[in-house]
Amino acid sequence: LVLYTDEWCEQEILSISILESSVVSTRKGAYCTVFGINNELFSARTEDERELWLRAVSNIKVKLMFDAPDPSPQELEVFRSAVSE
Repeated sequence: LVLYTDEWCEQEILSISILESSVVSTRKGAYCTVFGINNELFSARTEDERELWLRAVSNIKVKLMFDAPDPSPQELEVFRSAVSE
């Protein structure tokens, strides 16, 4: 996972490796949008966005655990369009 300073992705500020052993966490609380990956904490804009991030990272972990092949360009397009919805 690579984090950039803005949506133009010109300056990288942090890179986080997602491994099958990575720890994914969430915080409880009314309207809480905080979640964690390993030692890093993030704040999503909405609870739905937080759930999207948690699901995406969990899906990556499952693919790593079961040694899934890299997705094809067509599969990547399907994944990206599903996120846009």
